[in-house]
Amino acid sequence: MVTFAGLRDARLGPLAEAADAWARLATRLERAHKDVVEQQAKLQKIWQGKDADAAHLQIQMLREKSYTASKAAGGIGRVLDAAHQRFQAAQASLLEAVEEARSARFHVGEDGSLRRPPTDGPTTIIEQSLLLQKADRLRDKMAAALRTANDADRRIAEALGTLRPTILAQAGTDPEQIVWRALWMANPHDVDGRRSLADIMKMYQVTKDPGGMTEYPDGFMEWIAKQLGKDPREVTASEKEALDSLVRSQGIKGLLMFENDFGAAANPPPNWAPKGGWQDGHGDAWRHAYWNALMTRDFGAEWTERFTVAHERIADDNPGPREAMDLYNNEVGRRIALQHPDATNEELAKYIRQAVDGGQMVVIGKDGQLGWSDRTPQGQTMPQKQVSLLPEHGPGRNPSEVGR
Repeated sequence: MVTFAGLRDARLGPLAEAADAWARLATRLERAHKDVVEQQAKLQKIWQGKDADAAHLQIQMLREKSYTASKAAGGIGRVLDAAHQRFQAAQASLLEAVEEARSARFHVGEDGSLRRPPTDGPTTIIEQSLLLQKADRLRDKMAAALRTANDADRRIAEALGTLRPTILAQAGTDPEQIVWRALWMANPHDVDGRRSLADIMKMYQVTKDPGGMTEYPDGFMEWIAKQLGKDPREVTASEKEALDSLVRSQGIKGLLMFENDFGAAANPPPNWAPKGGWQDGHGDAWRHAYWNALMTRDFGAEWTERFTVAHERIADDNPGPREAMDLYNNEVGRRIALQHPDATNEELAKYIRQAVDGGQMVVIGKDGQLGWSDRTPQGQTMPQKQVSLLPEHGPGRNPSEVGR
């Protein structure tokens, strides 16, 4: 447990040095891995036969171990760097509160307790009230710093625990995925009083659709869609089930409303949405939330959740941060629509924009971590191509358990 005195007096320099040392080790191990790969290729050209096969097998094992070791070392370095960021932020906040308390002549105890400053004479009720308010605010600030530090301590330990035994022992597991899962556990961008970004990453994941992918609409509905200039598109099997249920309950009118909502979110009027970031950034966050808000108003929150969760159950690998971002922001959009059930499209767009600007949504930062939409500058999110290279989080949750 991180105590007041422990955080106040912590020397964080060695933690940063350890992170740098692991990063340097990862670089050396990566070079060693490349050397093994080159030597293996050369030997395969000049050495054949039974002995060569045995040697190649040993070299292949060395190749795999050197790759895993380089990823493990790099992951440990990055987790330690995240730890340094989180502890440094918590310590800075604590020291700021301590300095403010001392400037106001409070006595700060070794446990963080505050004793009222001495007075030269009687004080008024207003002065006493202001003093109590300041003391409460400073206690809250110090308590928040300690919460941040203790949460960081727990999550960093969990992340390092994930890396240490499993990355070298789990056969058939991609070391890159293990490293990223550890990094996501150690997300350094949490804000006190808001939901943990690591928890969002973990809880807003969904299983792949066991029915795979299909096309919608089909049959008679496909013919109708083509008369309206709409071609079938690839969807998950559970998406198709949700759309079929919509048509059964609301007829073709419901499907037309659905298409209108889709088009409204994909092509909003100028100035309704944040500029840029239409893939994995602020514009994408707005679009997902707005689409969900429109459908919630038109079809209800239950059906909209069923459909949009199904929408993420794609057969291809879905990068962990992208899946979590979309599912979380979808939920924000549904909540806003429930708060404003009679809102027009323009009004919903405004409420969603306020939610993005106010930090109610998440985006993907350049470090591959989720970040709050008000703390990650617009235009400073990870490019779509780089996000697409990130691994899945795995394992997904059942559709009814997403976010819960």
